[in-house]
Amino acid sequence: MIFTIDTLPGLFDSLQHLPQSVTGVTWDLRHAQFTDVAGLHLLVHQRRACQDTGRILTVVGLQQQSKRLLGLARELFPEHHWVDFLPSGLLAAAC
Repeated sequence: MIFTIDTLPGLFDSLQHLPQSVTGVTWDLRHAQFTDVAGLHLLVHQRRACQDTGRILTVVGLQQQSKRLLGLARELFPEHHWVDFLPSGLLAAAC
């Protein structure tokens, strides 16, 4: 799987239709071979959506390229708390 700007609308749409009984969302990214800024947008969007619905967001299976991207984003935009998604940080971000 590759996260790009073209894949985001379908992901956002499917997540908007989750039943209210769903209390958590887990993104398993072990098959995401490449992530660009779209992956960052996905995480920010999901964090916000979880905050709005009282769900818990969990990110697992980050590959090296995604870890590097998150590390760079953390350095450039620390206010977004990217460390929450990195293995050395908290993998489950309570929303």
